[in-house]
Amino acid sequence: MNIYLQEALAREKAKGSFEEYRRYISEDYQDWSYVGLVNDHLQKVYDGDIRRLMVFMGPQHGKTKAVSEDFASYWIGNRPKTSVIGTAYNYDRAMDYGRDVRARVRSPEFKAIFPEVSMNPDSTAADRWSVMSGGGYYAAGVGTASQDAVETLW
Repeated sequence: MNIYLQEALAREKAKGSFEEYRRYISEDYQDWSYVGLVNDHLQKVYDGDIRRLMVFMGPQHGKTKAVSEDFASYWIGNRPKTSVIGTAYNYDRAMDYGRDVRARVRSPEFKAIFPEVSMNPDSTAADRWSVMSGGGYYAAGVGTASQDAVETLW
């Protein structure tokens, strides 16, 4: 199979599968058994089969990367008219998540999978940004959520 066809197939798989998306965007993706389990459950959240999911694992097992960063960017890529709220134990950490997701949405890997999704050039803040399709990202720390963000989304 020619290399261009392989790349096109990899991009198409990444668009339709959260696990394949993670494989495509991350050079250092580790396929540990628990990572596959988390990916499967997040795919079920995306598909609407799971409405609420809590992930509990020890430190340094990739929870933040999977849930707060990769899943948020996957959601925005596939549903660019919707918004994501990223929360954390404090506002600074939530802003870090927003910055990481924004960097992912701007990345060449993301653009290869979702070429129709682009950042709004007027939207540069880490805690509240949007894509041209109307969706976006809002960061909120526990106890510090902006009433504007909540009213905008609901």
